[in-house]
Amino acid sequence: MRNPCLIFLLLASWSCKTGEPALQQIENTVRSRFTSYELLFNESRSFVVAVEKNATNASGRLNYLIFNCTNGSQISEGSFRAGYIKWLNDNEVEIFDAPGMVHKDEHLDLYKKVISVKSAKY
Repeated sequence: MRNPCLIFLLLASWSCKTGEPALQQIENTVRSRFTSYELLFNESRSFVVAVEKNATNASGRLNYLIFNCTNGSQISEGSFRAGYIKWLNDNEVEIFDAPGMVHKDEHLDLYKKVISVKSAKY
């Protein structure tokens, strides 16, 4: 069985443009919130999304945290259900919060949200 904390530490130290204090701060926050998670870095590796792998609540929502790798600060958090979270480019994250049912005349873009990490205030 792999230790997710060790995997996070190794990946973050290799992938994240950060110093040791920022890395430790990110690691502590993610470990305290999620038991199983995936890290999604932007192209320049200056920001990282930590997304929960398995829903821990009855609604089936997955939680996510977004961090600035330079200073370790958390810039956003939220949750989504049965959708996805992905980097659109180096500065924007797209979150698709899938509904239980889509009505005939609804467009799926209604359930997408874009977060700009450069202007995000948390």
